[in-house]
Amino acid sequence: MSVKNIENLNSILIFFFLSLSSVFITYTYYFDHYALGNTLILNNDGLYEDKTNLFFLINSNSPSFLFVITNFFIKIGLSTYFTNSLLTFFATLLNLSGIYLISKFITSSTIFSILISLTAVILKKNLGNIDYPTLMFTAHTNGLIAYSLSTFILGLLTLRNLSFAILFCLLLLSIHLVIGLWIFGIIILSSLFTLEKKIFKKTIFIISGLLIISLFYLYSYLNFTEISFEFNQKDYDDYFFYIEAHRTNMGDLGNMYFKYVLKSFVLLTLILLYLKYNFFNITNNNNFFLKTLSLSIIFSGIIYFTYKIFPQIFPEIVVRTIPQRFFLIHSIIGYPVIISIIAMFLQRIFIQRKLNKNYSFQLISIILILHLFQQNDFLRSRIQNIPLIKNDKIEEQLFWKDFKNLNLDGYILTSNYLCNKTIIYGRQPILFCFESLDYIPYLPKFASPSQVMTKKILGISYSEVKYKNLGGISEIEVKEGYEKKNLTDWRIIKNEFNVNTLIVPKEWNLNIDNLIINGKYKVYKIE
Repeated sequence: MSVKNIENLNSILIFFFLSLSSVFITYTYYFDHYALGNTLILNNDGLYEDKTNLFFLINSNSPSFLFVITNFFIKIGLSTYFTNSLLTFFATLLNLSGIYLISKFITSSTIFSILISLTAVILKKNLGNIDYPTLMFTAHTNGLIAYSLSTFILGLLTLRNLSFAILFCLLLLSIHLVIGLWIFGIIILSSLFTLEKKIFKKTIFIISGLLIISLFYLYSYLNFTEISFEFNQKDYDDYFFYIEAHRTNMGDLGNMYFKYVLKSFVLLTLILLYLKYNFFNITNNNNFFLKTLSLSIIFSGIIYFTYKIFPQIFPEIVVRTIPQRFFLIHSIIGYPVIISIIAMFLQRIFIQRKLNKNYSFQLISIILILHLFQQNDFLRSRIQNIPLIKNDKIEEQLFWKDFKNLNLDGYILTSNYLCNKTIIYGRQPILFCFESLDYIPYLPKFASPSQVMTKKILGISYSEVKYKNLGGISEIEVKEGYEKKNLTDWRIIKNEFNVNTLIVPKEWNLNIDNLIINGKYKVYKIE
């Protein structure tokens, strides 16, 4: 067997192992992906017959190719539970694969790189959060897939063929335009700075891909449901001051997240030292990956500090994109890169002292394994979570089966936790969800009607919320708003909004006599 065939076989075996690991990790988590609910709203015509419903308008004006992919899974008959797990699996595999490729590129050690990638993903090790959280396991599918794809793309940059990286950049652009533009732009910029000629040979390929992505967004734009609401500057400003979570740094622009900044500085310093000395003169595509990562850290850091110190110089359209979140691109790969480079420094020291160069890998591997043992409570809880998830799924299935047998009509109001569940399991339209109002910066005209909804249903405006800068209305305040209403109040809401049913956690007690299901959740019927 030739050397090339052996390398291909090894690559297949490694991919198979990472895939199996991703399957296992996936089954220790379960959450209802928001992409699934959004997909059903967009593609199930029987769900929202009234296309003027506010919640439908919000979701129908949020394009992403991810919803097309998810809709494909539904159309071919995959169950809701399997589709949810599949989305988590893809994100997990992308993170594992990206970290593995990066560590393997720096250290050339397969076993060591697998250990680093497993440790990082299983223990959710990252440099931390800033104004926007590091998303590794979350129901916020667009952000989850966008950042995991970014990690994988950075991993692909370690390969000598940039076509794969560019291809996945185009996929990222179709799923999350903002993060996609950053990753794609930084790769092009890095190519210019490093005089990477290969990128220019792919000009036709790149232009063709960008044209397809542009046509996708143009098609989505032309098919946007018309927004008839008028823009109200005061309501928009009130949203930013009282509700917005990420763009205003939780209401405190003085919080610089110095721990994250310090870790990023250490990461950048190690990369620059490695690039300067490049101990082993490895032919590694001119270190294109490390140079690209360095540029991303430097430029995103400049944007981050500028936004923190001089936020007023940023145009509103830039603020809407959450510019400081680009500084999170390196969060997931931060520790793996640091550990890998330190291993190479140690290897150099061992070689100089005429010791076995593999001692560096062995030493750090022992430390990582001991750290895994140190986190045995976390690992045990993840394993114990598998039967808990299974039992919870059974309870959910029993509840939603009973719910579907009710043959309800009209809209439904729920708690924040149950918004997505009602759509994907109950296949019923909800009137509105108070959990996440962070679509408003992208769709400013929705600032006023969303506040009207919170005022009429919960009795509070943006300026009256108790728990501010959460990106939406807290579950506590939704509960208070529901429980303080009497039957007359609910009948007024029923007549105005065609709300006939409420689904709430079983701990909630509403002043409605007609409790028709009292199981995993409570279902009230407004008569």
